[in-house]
Amino acid sequence: LEHSEVYFTCPSANLDLTVDDCLDTEFRIDADALSLAVAGVGMRSNNRVYVTAATGPVTIGNFRSTTGTEVYIWCPTGAVTIKDFDATTALTLEIDAQSLSLTGEGVSNSNDIYLEVHLSGAMALNTAGLLNIQNGSVLVEAQQLTYGTGQNGFVQCTDLFVELDLTATSAGDVRGEGLVGCDLAVRALVTTSLGFHMPSCEHTDVTITLSTSSGELSPFSMTDSKNCDLYVSAHAFTPSNGVVRSSDFYGQFELSKFFGTGVAFSDLTLSEVIVTADLFTTNGAMFENSRGCTFEFFADVIRLTTGDCFYNASDWTEVTMVGDIVEIGGIDWDVDSLELIIAASTSVDWTVGMDLSNVIDLSNMEVSVTTSTFSVGTSSLHCDECGFYVEVDSMDVTADTTLSNCTIVWDTATSFHGQAPNTHVSDADVTLIHAGQAMYDEPVSFEACSVNLTVTECVLDVARVLKIGDSDGEVNLVSSEYHAPITGAVGEDGRRLYLVEGSYTLNIIDTNMNDGTVSVKDSELDIILDGSSTWDVSAPQLSLLSVELGSAVTLDLRGTVLGTFRVGVAENHITTVNITVQKEAEVSLSGISTSFYGTTDEIAVSIHNYGLARRGAASTLTYSLELYEQFCSGVFSLDASIDPITVPIVLLAGAVSIDYPFPPIDGVFVGIFQDSSLTASFGDARVRSSGWTQLYTSGSFPIVLGSERSSLLDAQLPLCSQCGDDIVDSNTLPVETCDNGVENSAIGECTPDCVLAFCGDGYVRTSLETCDDGNTDTGDGCSTTCQTEPGYSCPNTSGIGGPCTLISSVVCGDLIVSIPFESCDDGNTDTGDGCSATCQTEPGYTCPPTGGPCTLISSVVCGDLLVSIPFES
Repeated sequence: LEHSEVYFTCPSANLDLTVDDCLDTEFRIDADALSLAVAGVGMRSNNRVYVTAATGPVTIGNFRSTTGTEVYIWCPTGAVTIKDFDATTALTLEIDAQSLSLTGEGVSNSNDIYLEVHLSGAMALNTAGLLNIQNGSVLVEAQQLTYGTGQNGFVQCTDLFVELDLTATSAGDVRGEGLVGCDLAVRALVTTSLGFHMPSCEHTDVTITLSTSSGELSPFSMTDSKNCDLYVSAHAFTPSNGVVRSSDFYGQFELSKFFGTGVAFSDLTLSEVIVTADLFTTNGAMFENSRGCTFEFFADVIRLTTGDCFYNASDWTEVTMVGDIVEIGGIDWDVDSLELIIAASTSVDWTVGMDLSNVIDLSNMEVSVTTSTFSVGTSSLHCDECGFYVEVDSMDVTADTTLSNCTIVWDTATSFHGQAPNTHVSDADVTLIHAGQAMYDEPVSFEACSVNLTVTECVLDVARVLKIGDSDGEVNLVSSEYHAPITGAVGEDGRRLYLVEGSYTLNIIDTNMNDGTVSVKDSELDIILDGSSTWDVSAPQLSLLSVELGSAVTLDLRGTVLGTFRVGVAENHITTVNITVQKEAEVSLSGISTSFYGTTDEIAVSIHNYGLARRGAASTLTYSLELYEQFCSGVFSLDASIDPITVPIVLLAGAVSIDYPFPPIDGVFVGIFQDSSLTASFGDARVRSSGWTQLYTSGSFPIVLGSERSSLLDAQLPLCSQCGDDIVDSNTLPVETCDNGVENSAIGECTPDCVLAFCGDGYVRTSLETCDDGNTDTGDGCSTTCQTEPGYSCPNTSGIGGPCTLISSVVCGDLIVSIPFESCDDGNTDTGDGCSATCQTEPGYTCPPTGGPCTLISSVVCGDLLVSIPFES
């Protein structure tokens, strides 16, 4: 038939119909049941079949090599079978029935198909199902999908859009393989589980939505995939083989529970997996052999328990865990390169390593932890070539810790508790930041490191030893309490903050160093204490600072109040202690130590050396005192009972008194007094002055005087020269260049600082200056000659200047004449048009007072032999 219409009306009969070789023919069939088959040469193109069947069954088959075939079946209470639709092009199948079976070759090897199915029962893909379909859409609404033994439903399809709505509470599974460039969307109402198996897919997007509160996607397998995207929304997800041996994979999961078992995700390359769940837990070889991947887990509770999770990760695979509680234990972190980021609002508990080794090995990893409470548990923590970054409220470390070739940053806001029996860090960049409370109960050792320890608003307790050796470092104690008492311990364990073989700085700011012992050995140490700090120990036999083995220590005591301060010196070694004291220091050093007493205007220094000689030691103790501020008077007393003793004292621009009441022993006392006054009383000592002074008793005490202004007196101490005493003293600090006594003033030639006035000194000399903003810049309201610039107001409070303020927004070129700063404004900043670049009227022009172009009032040409008065002379 060609271009024909055929009608069959058999409402209570079964119709068995064979058709052949039709073109552009329409069949309309109304029957109780139907069997429609193609025989002979087969059907040609553009044929249409409409079937209405009361009870069915309806079987249609053997449509091969057809083009433009359309089949519409309505059999709401019966079964429909589609068989051997092979090698078709532009096929349309729309079916409304109780059930549907694709048998034989199903729909295969076809291009540009459209299949829409609405079923009240199941859809059976018994043999080939949908095989090798190129381009098309499949829309299925059914209770579930069923399959023949060993069969897959969707195989080797390309550019196919599939949408499955499964309504049964137990919907079986979805099967397929080898999809390329397809979109697969599955929606199910399961209350138990739905399986999904789709291996060897490429460039395919899969969306699975289980919309009940108990639906679980399990088992799940999507192996050997490339460039595929997976989106899952379900109550629970339990993969079996999961996503394995895949590359450029993207997976996004929104779940209540994620249960990772077996090899749920492994051997992935350049892939990304994002999981959002209430509970995330793994047990098995999850995410092993990952290369350059990104994994992000967002859950209330994240629990990584046992197995080779992330085993052999490489190419800096990145793992991010964000939740309330993160628990990690039994994971073999044997990786080539992995970045691990953990952010938990409540706690992170890193309990144990592998069951056999019991080691947490973070080698070749970048680990970042942000949480409230972080516990590193009972196993051993090892890290080689890693980064370990921790920002938490509270951190508790009980695992033996060995870190090397690392970058370590531990930032604790509330408490840190180091309970590990042994913690050793080497060849690392270490930053420790503590607030609240920090307790080091067990030995901690840093070797060959760069260490920065910052303690802010914290109670720091060092019960055993915090050792930094062969390193460079800085220890900052700010607004804190430092406790490091020694109670009978000996050897290295008797140290607390122990700095060895390196160069270190200890900054103590607004901190109470109560029982705060510090030891330094064979190192350089700078200690800076501000005026709001204290340093003391309760036991009189203890040294706050123990200096030994050739160390060089500088103490900068900036008004700090120290208690009984002991500088301990080891036997048979040379040590150097340089102590810098500023005004208002109140210091007491005793034992093998130095004592300082001082107020605002005077300082007294006592150096006591006893105890060391009684042990018969052959050590040499060197003190250097540098007074960098003007101390107008003072008393220096020396009690020397050590042989030999060398005490160099440096005093700049000050005055000092030396009282030596006891019989001396052989030794050397060296003082350098630059621009200072000295009173010396040495009992029976003889004083001789010839360029430099030697004081003789039974020993030799040379005192070197630094300049002609220095003198040796045996009378009353003079006061230091001060600004305002009408004496110009070029050796004060700062240096005086004038001093008019009470005539010094901000508006005169000699400033209150005893320095000759100059433009830029901040003082306004009323006879020469109208402003002084402390610099000689232009454009800031006060010129290089300290004259007020147009449009500015500059302060002058009894001769005290300051920054000027812009009082007028003058813009040349805005057509607004701003008097008195402008005499014209023609809307531009050109010259030669009557209004200059600074908006001043040019000769030979008249300009409107309200702004606008200027008018030439005389044709003046210089060089025309005509003298144009008044413009030319």
